[in-house]
Amino acid sequence: MWIPVGEIETRKGKITIELNRYTFEGDGKAIKQYTNKILDNLGKRCQELSSSDYGNIVAKNIDVFISKTNKSGGFYLGRYEARTSITREDKEDVLTQITLKGNEFVYNYITQPQAANLSRNMYNDNNFESDLVNSYAWDTALVFVQNCSSNISYSQKISVNKLFEEKGTNDDIMCNIHDIASNCFEWTTETTEKEMDVCCVFRGGGYANGDGDLIPGMRYSNTIIEANKSFSFRPILFL
Repeated sequence: MWIPVGEIETRKGKITIELNRYTFEGDGKAIKQYTNKILDNLGKRCQELSSSDYGNIVAKNIDVFISKTNKSGGFYLGRYEARTSITREDKEDVLTQITLKGNEFVYNYITQPQAANLSRNMYNDNNFESDLVNSYAWDTALVFVQNCSSNISYSQKISVNKLFEEKGTNDDIMCNIHDIASNCFEWTTETTEKEMDVCCVFRGGGYANGDGDLIPGMRYSNTIIEANKSFSFRPILFL
């Protein structure tokens, strides 16, 4: 799904969407951060690093992503949670090629480093680059959805499902993007300050969250070895 940046025409008139990292208030209002400063989120200090000593995989080159996206006027975000042609049952299952086909199986039981490596190697084409979604891409996609849909507070939405849907849900689709708030938690390239072994940022709401209070606009963290049924990921493409 193409996520535009810059000035775009919507049903509400012309608006400008800026590629940036954002925090989101309780009513969904997006607050631009302007620089890659450390964000204090739920007591975790989060940053999009150029390198990490914690074992997690950072973005290929966040400055290149920003430059190319602004020049191209946008980037592509996976329409679905990453998919695989073979259902996954365990974290020891063989890693298969990513697909983005809505009728195939959600790619779960995956660690953050595995998700990052699969995302950046999903294509062999010099015309574009692929990577695991970063914080600029995730936050800007939320700003796009809130400005171009009827849900101006989508960043606060909780998961619509309480049980895992192996092919995603049919009830959380905004601007033709599926399950940003629902089904699985999604790994990103963002990093938190390390506390014990926790350093990997994930986003989105998840079916396994019990009361369902995890939302797309917040940042959460886990260890690099976490790989269970409720963790998936979403790749990006940029020109």
